[in-house]
Amino acid sequence: DWLRYQHKYSDRISELAVRDTIEGRPVGQGQLPLAWMLDQLGSQCQSAILESWTPPDETIEKTMAKEARWAIQSIEYLKTNFFK
Repeated sequence: DWLRYQHKYSDRISELAVRDTIEGRPVGQGQLPLAWMLDQLGSQCQSAILESWTPPDETIEKTMAKEARWAIQSIEYLKTNFFK
């Protein structure tokens, strides 16, 4: 699993990219145990990439509007829970 790999090669890992691709949700509403994952990484990881894929809506306009809402919700969640 990714955590065992991260611990084994922690002297060589400076970035982490994690994807929750089952079905998109705003950050904090998906299936990733984000708080636990960041806690496990500790100060070893100085950069983490979290991708959030918005599932398509009926039109590109609706998809873009949903993506904008989710981006704002995700940023607020991260600011409130991780970057105080």
